[in-house]
Amino acid sequence: MGLLVWLRLRRPNKWEPPTPLDHILSSPLQWLVAALYRFILVLRGRPFHPPTSAPPIRVYLENNGVTLEFKGGRRLNIWGGGAVPECGGRENAFQYLRHLHPWRGIVPDETDVLVTHTPPRHHLDLDLGCAGLLEEVWRVKPKLHVFGHVHWGHGRESVYYDECQRAYESLMARPKRGPIYDLLPNPGWVDALYVLWYGLNSVVWKWIMLGPGANNGALMVNAAVMHGNTGKVRNPVMVVDL
Repeated sequence: MGLLVWLRLRRPNKWEPPTPLDHILSSPLQWLVAALYRFILVLRGRPFHPPTSAPPIRVYLENNGVTLEFKGGRRLNIWGGGAVPECGGRENAFQYLRHLHPWRGIVPDETDVLVTHTPPRHHLDLDLGCAGLLEEVWRVKPKLHVFGHVHWGHGRESVYYDECQRAYESLMARPKRGPIYDLLPNPGWVDALYVLWYGLNSVVWKWIMLGPGANNGALMVNAAVMHGNTGKVRNPVMVVDL
């Protein structure tokens, strides 16, 4: 393992992005389906379009909730929380045990923008995010979810809270048992086929039946400003128009 890390064939720790060999040895099926899922999201286009009748709104919040009101009657409900799954010693604040997460029922139903420190599981998180937070996000379905914490996850990802996303998350949640297991028939194949089926249906329905401006999805943004674990603030600022 040490030689493979030195040769940069394996990652040195879980906070670094997996190498191709890491993916192959853990679950090539999940790796391939994750790439397919991201391609499907690209084909589906922008998850939503800001209204043209009012100027776009741009989102600052520090550990509290607020309702913003704008000309034309627009209102934006924002809620934020800083808790993170346990990731270090007691000197690190705001931690919780994963099986005792604080998220259940805590986010107001009317939240438009959710701001958390930790990512939800399986989205821009190197598989280090919180499954409990993901459940809460599915319940509330905010238009925008902004987080950080996992620096190598920097970026944005469309979400639709539909069967394609559910199948993708189901596959990603399965234990990684190596390439031999993935080559044998297993329940993960069903999830993978569902991702492909629902994904193709969503793309065809959107572009043939509804047109380019028809999406009514949401957006997740990992806005970490540190470039990986370098300690240097290099990542570009993420700006979202709502």
